[in-house]
Amino acid sequence: MKSPLLPFALTLALALVAGFGFLRAWQLQSQRTNEIAIPESALPPAAEQAAAKPKHPPIEKFTLTERNGMPFHSQTMEGGVWVVSFFFCSCPGSCLQLNQNLASVHHDPAYAGVRMLSITCDPELDTTDVLTRYADRLGANAKDWLFCRGDLDFVKQIGVEKFELAVAKQTHSDRAVIVDAKGEIRGRYTVTDPNQFAMFKRVLATCLSEAKAGGASS
Repeated sequence: MKSPLLPFALTLALALVAGFGFLRAWQLQSQRTNEIAIPESALPPAAEQAAAKPKHPPIEKFTLTERNGMPFHSQTMEGGVWVVSFFFCSCPGSCLQLNQNLASVHHDPAYAGVRMLSITCDPELDTTDVLTRYADRLGANAKDWLFCRGDLDFVKQIGVEKFELAVAKQTHSDRAVIVDAKGEIRGRYTVTDPNQFAMFKRVLATCLSEAKAGGASS
């Protein structure tokens, strides 16, 4: 004779399993939601303005070696809007996507005047010749898009201390840093993410407008 408690126990067990599954799905969805950047269309005007305001002191000067073999001095960027990122040439994934997105900005007339500085985090392999070939594949203008290398420890120091980005050998952030004409950081954006890339371009346009207005009033 079957116990009358058996159907009840089975129903209870199934309910517990279903409840646990629902809870786990909710947790995963919450985690994904937290990881996704807020679309720029969802940001109220006040939030957009706050995101575009400088929050850090001006970047201190540093020197690296450009792909043409000549010294690059960061002070040559002063007075202009520029973008800084870290990468390495043999990276087939996120680095390539990052630089392809930056290339789309580099070739867009709407962002004329923006200069870019891409710093390798694998200087042992990324010689000046390797950097030159890589830049050529992206169609990088030698004047407005610089590809630089330097001692790895110094590159790490630049990333962490000057731009607050984690950098190690063949390891880097997918973020690009916008520096305005006053030398102040305006934001760090994961340009491989569509929503953050859209915000990146909006803040970049704002910085350009400010630079032009400042030049006209001086």
